[in-house]
Amino acid sequence: MSDTAWVHMLGGSMEFVSSENYETRALKAGSGEKPPLVLLHGIGGHAETYVRNMLPLAERLEDRAVYAIDFIGHGYSSRPTDIDYHITDYMDHVEEFIHAIGHDTAHVHGESLGSWVAGRLGLDRPDLVETVGLITTSGVYHIDTSGSVEEDVKDESIEGIENLYETSMEMLDEGITRERVADRLQWLFVEDVDDELVDIRETIYSQEANQAAMRIIYETFYEDVQDPEMYFTTEELRELEVPTFMIHTEHNPSAQKELAEYVHEQIPNSEYHLYAESAHWPQWEEVDRYHDDTIDFLSRHGQ
Repeated sequence: MSDTAWVHMLGGSMEFVSSENYETRALKAGSGEKPPLVLLHGIGGHAETYVRNMLPLAERLEDRAVYAIDFIGHGYSSRPTDIDYHITDYMDHVEEFIHAIGHDTAHVHGESLGSWVAGRLGLDRPDLVETVGLITTSGVYHIDTSGSVEEDVKDESIEGIENLYETSMEMLDEGITRERVADRLQWLFVEDVDDELVDIRETIYSQEANQAAMRIIYETFYEDVQDPEMYFTTEELRELEVPTFMIHTEHNPSAQKELAEYVHEQIPNSEYHLYAESAHWPQWEEVDRYHDDTIDFLSRHGQ
């Protein structure tokens, strides 16, 4: 059988959801009255980050829809020009989206930037989230571990995210080509990047409005990574009461596993999984395990 995005989404849908300030493109699978699972992609990403996961998750979640959204400034969602795309702006977007689909709360799980947003929602707006999912999380590079994590590990983590920033800005400066998009995507994977995923992202990135937004997004992200008001602190993590589901990997190109393990140890109600055969996208490279672990976690913590 052809392993395409279209085949993966058969039985699901793509829709545009209007809220007070934004138009959000979303992939949707399943339905139900229970708080939905809302999946958030990383910086420069889009809803197709989870295209392999939508139907398998929805089929095993009882009475619950699964959504994967394009963040504002990404994909085909709104690209407002009156914001700088700080973490708080993405938080506002997710909150509006949850209310726009008719729910007061949701299980908010994210990858990279998406996990940073999910985690901050759990800390700052806990009434909005049922559980938090931190997959290869961002927002941890400058956390003060008081020596619990070696400085060379933190330096390697910071070098990884700086490499992503430089590669992405070079792509924007020198022009969008298939080769540059593929190079940017390869950062996410252990195995060779999927050709269709390159097609999808090249099409999205070829939009001039997308490129204009992405410049602001990357510059602001780089600022927020170093802002103690934005990144996670040890003290905050110890106060995160929302059930938290963490996945990290042996081959993550940015935050190293020692940092993720430190984060897990600080959170009172955290569950941690270390995947051995993936890089930044375990939901894509170790898809079956991701489904099993996510379903198991939600079965124990799902309202």
